[in-house]
Amino acid sequence: MKKTVLYFLFFFSLSSSFAQLCSGTLGAPVFFEDFGSGSALYGPALPAGVTGYPYQQGNPSNGTYVISNTANPANILGYVPDSDHTGNPNGYMMVINAGAGSVQVYKKNVTGLCPNTTYVVLAFFANNNTPASVSANCGGSYIYPNIKIQIEYPASVVQATTSTGNLPLAANNLTLNWQQYGLVFTTGPSQTSCDFVLINNAPGGCGNDYVVDDISLSPCGPGIGLNVLPSNIPPCGSSATIQSIFTVGSYTVPQYQWQYSNDGGVTWTNIGGATTSSYVVPAMSATNTGLYRLLAAENGNINLPNCRIISAPVTLSISASQQELNVSSSSPTACIGNSITLTATG
Repeated sequence: MKKTVLYFLFFFSLSSSFAQLCSGTLGAPVFFEDFGSGSALYGPALPAGVTGYPYQQGNPSNGTYVISNTANPANILGYVPDSDHTGNPNGYMMVINAGAGSVQVYKKNVTGLCPNTTYVVLAFFANNNTPASVSANCGGSYIYPNIKIQIEYPASVVQATTSTGNLPLAANNLTLNWQQYGLVFTTGPSQTSCDFVLINNAPGGCGNDYVVDDISLSPCGPGIGLNVLPSNIPPCGSSATIQSIFTVGSYTVPQYQWQYSNDGGVTWTNIGGATTSSYVVPAMSATNTGLYRLLAAENGNINLPNCRIISAPVTLSISASQQELNVSSSSPTACIGNSITLTATG
C-alpha cells in the first residue's frame, strides 16, 4: 500500500483533526483506505460491489470514476492537476465525475468492531473543478459536489449519517482544496460490524467532479493526557512517574497497558506488569530512555487493537552531564609495573 512511511504521520495527525467530531482520544484505525500507490498513472479498478460507478481510464466521463495518482489524468482543461491528499506523487486516489441520483460512491463492510464502543469515521474530499473552468463553462448553473456519509447496521439500515455540504472550489487552478469530513457513532450491545457508505448527494449537471482519499474508521475513547514527575529529564539513577489524566469521558471498568519504544515510536513493546493508570520508571539510565505511552480500553478489550485508545507518547531522557560512562581499556590484561590507557565515552 502507499504511504507506508507516511502512515504514522497520518495516524497522529488525526488526533487534532478529529477533535471536531470527538472530544476524546483516537485509537489505531480499524479500517484505512488510501487506494494504493504506483508509478503507473492508473491504479486498478475497485472490487465489484464497492461502487455504483463504472471504471473509466482518462478523465472520467459523466457517471464514471478512475483510480489515478493525479486528479487530472488526461491533462484536460477543467480538472485540477494535483497529487493525492498526502502529496505522494505516486499515491492513488479516487477521481469521480458524479452523475445524477443517489449513486453509491464507495462502500466497505468493516468487521472486528467491539460492542458499546464509540468510533469516528473520517474521509478527505476535494472539489476537482478549477475556478477558471467553472467561470467559463458553468456560471451560475454550476453543481457543487456534495457527498452523504453513512454508517449502516444492520445492512441498509442507517445508523448514523451526515453530509459534506457543497465542496468548496480551490483558491487556484493548480492545487486541490482538501477538506476532511466525518461522523461519530456508537456500536450496539452485540454489534461487531457495520457498512461505511458514501453516496452522491448532488444532482447531475455542469460540475459535480471530486476526488476522495484516506478514509479511516477508528475507535474513539476518553481523552488521555500524560504528566511526568519530577520531570521528563530526571537525574540518572532516579525514578520517574508517568501519570495519566483523563480529561473527557471514562470507561465503566477501565483496563490499562503501558508501552515502551526505543526506536522513536516505530515499534512498541508492552511493559510487563504495567497495567495501572500510572507507571513508575525505575532507576533511569541510558537503557530505559525513550518513548512511553498508555493504552486504555473497557474491561476485556485491552488486547484488541480495534477497541482500545492510545495516548500521545511522552519522552524520557537523562541529561548529558548525568549519562552513564562506558570505559574501555587499551589492553585486555595488565601486568604489575606496566601502564594501560582507560578511555571513557558517554
